[in-house]
Amino acid sequence: MATVAGSVEFPEVPIRPASCVPIVSMDNMARIVRVRKEYGTADGVQQYCDHHFTKTVLPQLHALEGFLSANVLVRSIENETEVIVATVWDSLDPVKAFAGEDHHVAVVEPIVRDLLNRFDDRVTHFTVAVAT
Repeated sequence: MATVAGSVEFPEVPIRPASCVPIVSMDNMARIVRVRKEYGTADGVQQYCDHHFTKTVLPQLHALEGFLSANVLVRSIENETEVIVATVWDSLDPVKAFAGEDHHVAVVEPIVRDLLNRFDDRVTHFTVAVAT
């Protein structure tokens, strides 16, 4: 038992190592979230979201087996706008089919280089532990 503030005891809870089998969703399928960061002007990000992502990227993603959903998150920071693109896949195999065997490399179309100032060359993959 661990003691906090000298009076309340909590049981020790082991941290699950990263190599453990991921928690799966209710339909017994692991979910992978692929996350990439990009940065640009407010106007460039608006064009990216309204035109490129919604009219080009999303239809391409929806055509891929294993793609489930996407979210584009934006926030203003100092003199630029940060964009986080998070795509959700049913497993790592369709991610590799989309991105290639080196699936940690960002897939960036040439037009994105015109619309945005900079972007991460590599992406991060997460396994969904809890979903509602």
